[in-house]
Amino acid sequence: MRLAPITTRAVQYWPVVAALSPTLLALRMRRPRPRRRRLFAPPGVTACATATIAIALKGLMNVLDVLGPSPLSLAWIELDHIRVSSLTLATIGALSSMTVGIAVAAAWGSTALAGRWRPESSWIDRAGRVLGLLWLALIPIRLHFNLFCPCLSG
Repeated sequence: MRLAPITTRAVQYWPVVAALSPTLLALRMRRPRPRRRRLFAPPGVTACATATIAIALKGLMNVLDVLGPSPLSLAWIELDHIRVSSLTLATIGALSSMTVGIAVAAAWGSTALAGRWRPESSWIDRAGRVLGLLWLALIPIRLHFNLFCPCLSG
């Protein structure tokens, strides 16, 4: 069964979105920056920080799962006549994981419920909010991908 083209493209190019999250977070740390108390307060920065932490944790869990008890237990998987390491698939799975979108949704929800939703007018916060929305959009995309191609779900 063929996947919808938008699902296939989204999963293929999602590592770009995953790379932009820590990049925007690093740009936020450059001087001049707000006081420490306001550094992570805007929702866009919160989304980038949450996504970066979730990617790191999910990647670590995937790599430890693949390596198992022995580092020599790597498997090679045939995908469209291309040999791919299971470690590579675990890393890509972490970059496009639905868990990251759920973590961003939880961070934004808790920020809004606490009454701390105060967007800034900076381009970094706006770009972070767009990335946060993309992470939220990944949830139904990954559900569709996992439904029709469970062998590659990460």
